[in-house]
Amino acid sequence: MSIMVPYTNHSSHSMTIGGCTVPAGETCHVDARFVPAKPQVNRQLKILYINFNQTPRYFGTSVVQPLQAERLSVIHFDNPNLHDAGQVQDRIFSRLLERKISDIKPYLAQMHEGEIVRLAELEQAGQQRKSLLKEFQNELVLRGQTPSDSNKSEAP
Repeated sequence: MSIMVPYTNHSSHSMTIGGCTVPAGETCHVDARFVPAKPQVNRQLKILYINFNQTPRYFGTSVVQPLQAERLSVIHFDNPNLHDAGQVQDRIFSRLLERKISDIKPYLAQMHEGEIVRLAELEQAGQQRKSLLKEFQNELVLRGQTPSDSNKSEAP
């Protein structure tokens, strides 16, 4: 499961981060991969890595075959001492969203509910493909979640 950290919204409007709405001036627990976090937290983060390459990728003893996904430590991708090391997950998700909907759908089964909500947030801010947003919503409904309460299952 995801590591949750307190996040204070210092802006003048509400923000949604990984399915959790943080009202202006308030603090909520959100997925540490999607906000700046302390190095101690970043060192514990696991991300869903997707190998978009045509050849296998090697990470220590782990091998990720082409077009396959695996959960790996963030230390393989970024310096955990950086406050935004967890942002590598958003970069991977952004790359995934550059693909066709039929290429994206198989990866949903490997994602936690909060990750699907985050994909939907990134898609909403980008291309806004209605059919893809519907796929995300359908996947959450199949799991017994709604987009508004997907964050609850991952709370500490």
